[in-house]
Amino acid sequence: MLAYSDKQWQSFWALTDTPEVAQEPRYKSLATRTQHIDSLYAQAGAAIRSGTTVGWLAALREVEIPCGPINTFNDLKVDPHLTQLNFFSQFKHPNEGILEIIDSGLRINREKLGLRRHQPKLGEHSESVLSEAGMSSTEIEVAFATTD
Repeated sequence: MLAYSDKQWQSFWALTDTPEVAQEPRYKSLATRTQHIDSLYAQAGAAIRSGTTVGWLAALREVEIPCGPINTFNDLKVDPHLTQLNFFSQFKHPNEGILEIIDSGLRINREKLGLRRHQPKLGEHSESVLSEAGMSSTEIEVAFATTD
């Protein structure tokens, strides 16, 4: 819940059946709410805990207070939108077995970017990366010899 304006806070406290809280000197304006932000959020949090997420989302949206659920990882795994997007997928790592990975969200020509390499062990790809960067095999040997 992200009440910000005086009107939104008045609406919020009305939803909690405590409209008088909006008139308390420490919560009456943006300036005073900011000075007392810890107690404001503690009191608002206590009020929110008295209901359900579904109930609060409906009520807050009705009075035009920005809001959204706080999801756990398990919530996201069953989210209809993310499921439709195939946001989670599995990848077989050579040492770690099956890993669950998330989609990067990036697309080229409307196609997902595939996973090209697994997460390497420290130094696992150093030689190939240095080679791709233009270092000769002799330069790479010298670089590794000086780091031992």
